[in-house]
Amino acid sequence: MGKNRKRYKSRYKKTFIKACKAKRERMAGYQARTVHYKNKEGNLISNEEEVVERWKEYFDELLNEGAEGMEEGSQQDEIETLKEEIEQPTKEEIYNIIETLKNNKKSSG
Repeated sequence: MGKNRKRYKSRYKKTFIKACKAKRERMAGYQARTVHYKNKEGNLISNEEEVVERWKEYFDELLNEGAEGMEEGSQQDEIETLKEEIEQPTKEEIYNIIETLKNNKKSSG
C-alpha cells in the first residue's frame, strides 16, 4: 500500500506542476487592460483619481435627479400630508394581527 500511495502522490505532483507551467505560459503575454472614461466635456480620462471623481459626479447626479427643483419645506409638507391620510388601526385590527402572528394563521378580517 505504501508504494501505491507514493505513486499517486508522484502522479499528482506531476499533474500539478504541468498545470502550473501551462498557467504561467498563458499568463506570460497578459497585460492589464487600460480603461478610459470620458469626463463631462467628452475628453478621455485615464488617471485613476480623475476616474474616481467622475464616478462620484455621475452617481451624485443620478441620485439627486429630480431633487433640484424641490425646496426643503415642500418635502416636509409632503411628509406631513401623508401622516394625515393614514388612519390609526382599531383595537380589533391589532388583536387580529397579534392572533395571526401567534397562530401562524391568516386572519378572517
